[in-house]
Amino acid sequence: MSSSSIKINSFNYDSVNNWWNDLRHGEKSGLKSIYAFYVEDMYKYGMAIHNNKSFVKDCVQEVFVSLWKYRGNLREGVNVKQYLFKSLSNRIQKEIAKESKLYHSNAIDSFEFRFQSESFEKQIIDEQQKSSIQKKLFSSLSSLPSRQREVVHLLFFENLTYEEISELMGINLRSVYTLAWKAISSLKRSLISFLIVIFYSVF
Repeated sequence: MSSSSIKINSFNYDSVNNWWNDLRHGEKSGLKSIYAFYVEDMYKYGMAIHNNKSFVKDCVQEVFVSLWKYRGNLREGVNVKQYLFKSLSNRIQKEIAKESKLYHSNAIDSFEFRFQSESFEKQIIDEQQKSSIQKKLFSSLSSLPSRQREVVHLLFFENLTYEEISELMGINLRSVYTLAWKAISSLKRSLISFLIVIFYSVF
């Protein structure tokens, strides 16, 4: 997904607020700046919810189209990133609900979410086993229910707190803890079983 020619080297909260206010007042430059700054993060987040590249790209574009269309209704002083993520999540869930049959027919192995686990792998396997364990981790992660994948992404890739995730996803804090616990437990069980197989195949 291409971004605007605007080059942004570091995060500046005041700048984001200024862009947001420009957008609210009908300045297209504000929309373009917000797009350039957040589009890649939104795409990654979208892929953590749903495994279809073109689908996620379309949903991201629709979020920005809606931002411009309803700019007059935007509130001042919002957390822009959380607002965008929540809007994207709602858009994806809405489209999935409309195309549920197509969604459920998608093959799990087409899921292209990237889970960085290199440091963990170095602790439990030697160099020759890295490829196998990484493939298993990708497979285990992709097999998680979409809401669990979403929580994992927000926790470990966006570094959001449980409270922030609760607000973003529109669920209570206990539900966030439950989703995270189930996801991590499932990944642990899957990896432990796989490592046992590796251990016995070696010895």
